[in-house]
Amino acid sequence: MKTFHLLLRAAVIFMCFLFYFQPTISAQEQDTVFRKFYGQFGLGPATPGGYNTVLGLTGVFKSNWTAGLTYQNIKYEPKNLPADYKPAYVETMPFMTEERKLYANLNCISFTGGRIFDLGRKFWFTTEAGLSLVFGEELTFTPQQVTGGLFESSSNYGVLRDNKTTVGGVLKADAKWAFATFMGLGAGVFTQFNSLQTSAGFQVNLFFGKAWRKKK
Repeated sequence: MKTFHLLLRAAVIFMCFLFYFQPTISAQEQDTVFRKFYGQFGLGPATPGGYNTVLGLTGVFKSNWTAGLTYQNIKYEPKNLPADYKPAYVETMPFMTEERKLYANLNCISFTGGRIFDLGRKFWFTTEAGLSLVFGEELTFTPQQVTGGLFESSSNYGVLRDNKTTVGGVLKADAKWAFATFMGLGAGVFTQFNSLQTSAGFQVNLFFGKAWRKKK
């Protein structure tokens, strides 16, 4: 996990570098590399049986090509979950119990390229593909005796998490609406595929930055 944290810090530094050190805008003409340049935060459901959160940075060149860097966390149900697995639970209020659902984790740092398609002054659509550096887990289940008291109980399986690293691919498609020159909302779909776990999902996101709207 030390490698993952170092790479995550490097990704954040790289995002900040791109955002703050773009070519300067001259007094006579806005001569920048990017038509649009924005960061985004998103979340939504993901397969199998989980959810995802994402932080990303996207630059749109004048040629309408895009470049992106994203960090995505995916929590999903392990594919080798025993059929008789019973989760741990805790009673939070009288007659109300909360199950501690078991998830495995994928942490993906993705480098993508793609294309933007303008749908109007405030709307656009992007398609992207790229490579992902994936930090995931393989879970091993061992039967164990259930323990607990009146208000809580352990699972009937012990879980060993083995950290793994691999390289995979990513496909993304997003629609964006800029309700201001610096902020907007979006929605999109993705697929992360690798040797640890292939996951697909949906995201709703908020983006901010230099998301200039097309002139009337």
